Order: sequence, then C-alpha cells, then structure tokens
Amino acid sequence: MNLFNFIFKKFYRLLRLNKTTEFANFPFYKNDLIGYSKPFLGNDSNEGFFTRYYQETEANCREINDFYHLHSSHLFKNEILKARKYKSKEIYQTTSDDEEFIPISGTTELRQDIYINEDLLEINSQRFHYIKAKKNQKTTIKSDLDFIIGDKIKINEKSKNEHKLVLLIFVDGLYDLENLGIGKLTELMPNTSNFFKKGTFFNKNYANAEWTLASFPNIFTGGYTQSHGLFHPRKNYEIGKNYDTLGTLFKKKDYMTFQVGGGWRMNPAYGYIKGFDRTIFKKEMDCKDVISEFIENNKTFARRDQFSWLNFNELHHFLKQTPSIISARNLSYDFLKKNIDDNKKSLFKNYDPVKIEVLKSEMKRLDFYLSSLYDYIEQNYSENEYLINLVTDHGHAFLDNSNYVFSKSRNHIPWFLRGRNIPHLKSNELTENVDIFKTLVENCKLDNSNILSDGNVPKDLGGSKERDHVFAQSIYPGQKYKAVIKDKKYELRFETQDIVKDDGKFELEPYSVKFTLLDSNKDEINDNIKEKFIRICLNHISDWLNKVNYEKKN
Repeated sequence: MNLFNFIFKKFYRLLRLNKTTEFANFPFYKNDLIGYSKPFLGNDSNEGFFTRYYQETEANCREINDFYHLHSSHLFKNEILKARKYKSKEIYQTTSDDEEFIPISGTTELRQDIYINEDLLEINSQRFHYIKAKKNQKTTIKSDLDFIIGDKIKINEKSKNEHKLVLLIFVDGLYDLENLGIGKLTELMPNTSNFFKKGTFFNKNYANAEWTLASFPNIFTGGYTQSHGLFHPRKNYEIGKNYDTLGTLFKKKDYMTFQVGGGWRMNPAYGYIKGFDRTIFKKEMDCKDVISEFIENNKTFARRDQFSWLNFNELHHFLKQTPSIISARNLSYDFLKKNIDDNKKSLFKNYDPVKIEVLKSEMKRLDFYLSSLYDYIEQNYSENEYLINLVTDHGHAFLDNSNYVFSKSRNHIPWFLRGRNIPHLKSNELTENVDIFKTLVENCKLDNSNILSDGNVPKDLGGSKERDHVFAQSIYPGQKYKAVIKDKKYELRFETQDIVKDDGKFELEPYSVKFTLLDSNKDEINDNIKEKFIRICLNHISDWLNKVNYEKKN
C-alpha cells in the first residue's frame, strides 16, 4: 500500500466512523468508544458503565483502533462494568464485609500509577484490574490523576436462592427443522437434545416479532413491542427505563450477574447491561470464547448464586466470513456462488437450499461446543440447583418458499428448559417468547412489582391457565404493519395498506385480513373465531398507536 492510498483510506474511515450514530455498532459511536472517557447509562458524568479492553495480547489496543480507524472492525473484546470516576488526589476508602473484588482502571492513554494502601502499582488504563480484598480488610486507593473504581463484586456469599445457577442460553436463529420435515434436532444437535430431554420442550412456541431488535426484548423484558418500544433499525433505544429487566431482577436477588457474547442488536448500549456485575462483549463473538468466558466466571464465583446470559450468533451467518474446517468438511463450494439475494436483509431472503445446508452444518458445530457447557453444568451442579433455558428470537426466511413474514419457518421456534421443578415432557401447549420472562420471574421468585406483564406461565410449568392463541407483529419502517394470531387450528393474518412511518405511526384503515387453517393458505370459515382474532389485533394496534402518540407529545 503506497502512502497516498494509506492516507486516503485513513480519512475515509474517519469520515465514515464520524457518521456512525447507531448503538448497533457498539462499542463504537461517533468515532469513539462508548463508555471509555465518560460513562453511559449513568446518573451523572462520573458514574455509570465504563468500557475497557479485555484479555487481548496487545497492550495498546486503543492506539491501533485510533490510528488506523479500525473501530468498526471490532478487533478486540471489551469488558464493561458499572463504576465511578474519581478525581485526582481524591481518596477512595472501603472496608470489605467479605472477600470481594474491587475493579480499578485509569484514565491515561496507557500506563498510570495507582496507590493502594500506600503500595505503588502501575496499571494499564485500557483494562480493568481486579484487586482482591479479604474480609474486614480496609482498602484505600488514590492517584495523582483521575482514576476509575468499579462496583465491588463479592466472591463469597451464602446462598439465598433456590437456584445456584440460572442460565439463559440465547441462540440467534435456532430452528427445529423437523417442523418442516427437512431435518431432526436429535441428529443435528444430539448433545443439546440429550441434555434437554430431561426437561421440557415447548413444541408450539412462537416469536412475537420477526427480527432480533424487536424480538429479543420480548424475552428480556416480558413485554410486546407495545410495551418495550423497540422497532426502528436506525434509532437508539434504552430498555428498562421505568421497569425491571432480567438483569436488574436477578441483581436484586443477590445473584452474581454475568453476560457474554456479541449480539449487535442486543448490546449493552441498548440497556441490556443494566443489573450485570460483569459484561464481556465482542461483536459476533465465537461460541468457543463465549463458553470459556462463562466457565471462567462461574469457577471464579463458585460460592455465589449466579445468573448468566450467553449469546450465540453462529446460526445467523458465518461469523468469520467462511465456514470453520469442521463445517467445511460437510459442505460443497455452493455457498460461495454469487447470489443477488445476499444483499437482502435476512428476514426478506428467499428459499435457499444451500443456506439450509450451511445452517445444518453450523448447528452441528455449535452443538459440539455446547456439549462442553452441558458437561460442565452436570459435573458441577445437581439437577435441583439450576434452571437452564435455551431460547431464540426467530427462524429463517430461506427455509421455505413462503414470502410471508410470519410463515412457519420464521415464527414457530423452540424453547427448552431443564432444572429444578421442571417436568420431563414434550409440551404441545401454546407459548410465546414473552412467556419465557414470566416463567423465569415466577420460578426464581423474582420481584414482580415493576415488570412488563404480557407473558403467561405455561400450565405445564404450574401456571393457572393455557393460552388459547399466540400473537406476533411486524412494525418495520417502510413496510406495511402486519400481525398474526394463531391457535392450534386457525390463523388470521392482518395487514394494513399504509406503511409504517419513521415514528412508528401508520393509518389503520383500510386493512385486510386472511383467515385460514394453521400454516396454510386455504381460506376457512369460522366467523366467531375470525372476529375474535380481529378484535385482538385491533386492540394491540390501538395500544401501539396510543404509545407512539404519547411519546411524541412527551
């Protein structure tokens, strides 16, 4: 590369990064690292969540990113902790009730001197450093420059909860191909099938939205889009502003809270970091790293009750541009053939048998690594000590020939549970993703005084009643508003003629409906059920438009 090309690319990258204003590119925002110089999601300019680099060989990661403007390449892992910035000469003092970590960091470009109990330490300001304090130990920290102190994290704490481990395993795009007769989970993911056969598999679980930004909040907040509000791909949101999410709920119950992964539409800047003691994030992190980071954290805090959220993205697309060697062994080169459909967003892609084979191959690879996670759990916990959920947000458009956004291949998704008081069964009860949140709240006895309550605890898990229908909707700018109601026999498709505007508004009328047998295009006649389903759709739409109008006024 000659000097002219280098300078041109440098300024082009700088210009492009300065225009990056979406949280989806976390941790980078407007050519800076969110939470590096000043905190985000905090109460003031000194307190909130701070971001540092994590477990990288290169000491000066920031210089590499800044000089070459490689922020959007996501080369490095980050650790995000809730912390406070202290001014130079200001003294931090604490007495530890029990053995605990005191995370510290600096504010210089690279190296900084820190005094701890009069001992002079030199730290890398681009990292968090965990200072272990013993029970009843007094710790004093100061520096000649501004420094950062994270919230203390207890290493030991007497168990107060029924579950020692609550684990939320999220796999973006997980699908049970047996629904379409093109594969069996027992063959594609045998380790996962074997682990969860000792629990409950909800065979009629449905997503509440068609893509990750809108769908994952259903799981994490327990609310429909009418409640959580996330719908626009280019807008920045904050979940949990006036209500509790899973992270804050488990934090209140004195769980050690930990998340690791790299889902870019569910990243910390959207508010998913709230309540978490530790967060390790790298956009589209490899499953091997996710599992190893979980095990290290779990071993470190083995004497604490723990809630951990693991985020896997392998089934959405190749994370490393090409398949791993274990996947390549089962694939032809067809996946490299140029396809004009590749420029479409995943929820709008067409049927593709090559992508189906890629999905199967990646399911096998992910399952291979998940087996080490399942083995670790069974070796370190008894069945009565944990609650494990395996969940997802949507299926895939390329699995069938339907152009309907809520076709069986996209909307009908699995939900697995195993652990304390979970029966061994394959359930045909109707469930939705919002039910996952409500089930965790009830099973773990979490505080339900300030939560979104669109979910229902399934009767098979001790709930008082079964759902008689499931609901999903698509609120996507530039597209028509769509909704679907399904029960075990019928399906009603609702669609407006008007498109959704940038602010979420649309004209309700005129609209069209199609009432069919479930997962069929065949029209059906049952006026009572049809009118009931239409009323449900209209009520949800009314709630949404009222929310949009209220937020615009305020």
